[in-house]
Amino acid sequence: HWSWSGMFRVTWAISAATYGRRFLAFCERHLDLTIGDVETRLIESDVCNRIQNNPDAVPDEYTVNILERRQLAYVLKRRKHCNVYQLDLAVRVPEVMQQDPADKPQTIRTCCSNCDVSQASRV
Repeated sequence: HWSWSGMFRVTWAISAATYGRRFLAFCERHLDLTIGDVETRLIESDVCNRIQNNPDAVPDEYTVNILERRQLAYVLKRRKHCNVYQLDLAVRVPEVMQQDPADKPQTIRTCCSNCDVSQASRV
């Protein structure tokens, strides 16, 4: 069933807010689609400094991949007073797909930054 696909469920969780209430209710009831949960974590300043100085040397536990770390390093070098947050979006595994009742949700991780634009250099 296509609505059981992990990537579809992640895409749904990200885009569901753009659809109407009736369509959301239909998808929840008939396709067993849910929004999921988002967990945020502030990345410590020492880790941000390590990303800025050498993005290749920072463990994957803080970001998705090397490309994202390099983009983050680019922003951190040009802007002061940035807070960097790790975002984990977890979507539920449908009951029919669970091998074990304790199956963990599928999670996608990314980072975002909140920079003080008044202190930022032009990017």
